[in-house]
Amino acid sequence: MGIPHGHLPGRTPTQTLGPRQAHAFVSTNRLVTREWYQWILNPQTLSLQTQTLTNTGASVDASYYLTTQLSNFNLTIQNDCETFIINSIIGTLALGTITMPSSPADGQKVRICCNATITTLTLNANTTINASQSVQNAPTTFVASTTGPMGLEFIYAAGNSTWYRRL
Repeated sequence: MGIPHGHLPGRTPTQTLGPRQAHAFVSTNRLVTREWYQWILNPQTLSLQTQTLTNTGASVDASYYLTTQLSNFNLTIQNDCETFIINSIIGTLALGTITMPSSPADGQKVRICCNATITTLTLNANTTINASQSVQNAPTTFVASTTGPMGLEFIYAAGNSTWYRRL
């Protein structure tokens, strides 16, 4: 027997979910607001959660990390960071080392941004927990005029413990 889905006041039924579809979303689009209705199925209960999201025309990355560097640096990106911003107040940085997160999730993205050129950049896998973690196509320099506006973006594939460069 399927789970009735979409029976909400002022709404018409949209579909019936089969037993293997434990999580599903129904949305009602409005000009500025989107209402999400999510059925949560677990062994004890079937519950409905409602959340209203308002699109203001901007997205928010609440996981970003900003660090200001005055000289050469050696930094590690935290597991919960999506955007890692390096701010140099002295201009060009001669040497920088960045280590990727130690326990990334499959499909996790990390973007590295900097407002200055880093002449010699070392981007390391974090082998603290997983000795086989690696980084493919790691850059050896960061040029602010070409790389800076977009940053460097990587995505993690847990199947082979590898960070792949996207941009």
